Amino acid sequence: MNSILAVVVVLSVLVMNLPFGYWRSGTRRISCQWMLAIHIPVAISVILRLTLLGHNWSLLPAFVAAFALGQLGGGQVRKILHKGISRRPVASHTHRVAVQTGTASNLRLR
Repeated sequence: MNSILAVVVVLSVLVMNLPFGYWRSGTRRISCQWMLAIHIPVAISVILRLTLLGHNWSLLPAFVAAFALGQLGGGQVRKILHKGISRRPVASHTHRVAVQTGTASNLRLR
């Protein structure tokens, strides 16, 4: 077995799972989309492994790790991107407005 080919296939499984992990993290758990986001790359990974590397069970832990890291990494990308989007102001002219609540000493900013 060619070890360079094995490394390339394992890395391709990891990279292929990033968009599926991104998709999965935005869906409700145990929903149809969640199941598809997990099982579509499983089928692709199995076909890729069997066609390029054959029935080599010694590489299975590497494939499972690459699959899991790809799914989790895609979820982290979504989390980071959405955190960055939520921190941006709605408009550039957004400003704080002082609202008086009761007496002048209870001035509050919103």
